[in-house]
Amino acid sequence: MIKCTYFKKRDESPHLTPISNQIYLISSENLNNHQKNYTNPSKKIIFVLQNTSIIFSCYMRQTIFSAILFTLLCFTGQLYAQKITLEGGYFNPKRTGQSTSETYFDAIRLGGQAEFDLKYNFGFQTGLFYNIGYSNKIQKYGVVKDSVVYNTWSHALEIPVRIVYNQPLFKDFKMFGFAGPNIQIGIIQNQRVKSDLSEYLTNETGIQPGKYNLYKNNLYRINFQLGAGGGVQWRQFILKSGYDWGLNSLDRTKNDRITQGQWYVTFGYQLK
Repeated sequence: MIKCTYFKKRDESPHLTPISNQIYLISSENLNNHQKNYTNPSKKIIFVLQNTSIIFSCYMRQTIFSAILFTLLCFTGQLYAQKITLEGGYFNPKRTGQSTSETYFDAIRLGGQAEFDLKYNFGFQTGLFYNIGYSNKIQKYGVVKDSVVYNTWSHALEIPVRIVYNQPLFKDFKMFGFAGPNIQIGIIQNQRVKSDLSEYLTNETGIQPGKYNLYKNNLYRINFQLGAGGGVQWRQFILKSGYDWGLNSLDRTKNDRITQGQWYVTFGYQLK
């Protein structure tokens, strides 16, 4: 439940903290000090809306995050997905840097996607995907037999946001192309290092064998990407492929610019 209070003049209002040009935030303590007859339980959030000479303040029994989430749910609840698809396929991430050698993963990708129809054969796609990948990287040092083996397991979630164009060709068959950002959220990325280096190379490289959590000291979890792709659909069956280019550096140490892109091919089945 929302209760509201009006202040006719700005100088009559309590101390305001601007969130945007139209929205202000006031603490519970300031509102209590301004209105002695007003009882405000703890942990209430005060939203203040400015409209010309009138300041309209509202308070709720939720946190800011809950209020924003509630608003988004109310908005998205008005949308209706015309197409819902389950997808699964092969996923091939590649991580590389200016002074870091390439690391390839073999992975599988599973998830679901919703499509909302727009005009002129265009649509809006979004969804949630889970991928799990494995990398077996062997790094050799010149003509000597010294080498290091990196075994890495990766788990991540992906949230694509795409604009798609559908082109029907004949009955029950169409082609489509899509483009847009993709947000990859790393969950787990553990690495096991097996070193077969001489004492000299061990001291020079600083590489030590052991098990490491790469998200703890080496890599950031969030990977912003921009991708494009296309595919075909026959009745409820979908085959598509695409590539996402990494935009931000994942290197937590700031010693290199490491990005991760990925190629994928997936098979889908349209539920509705």
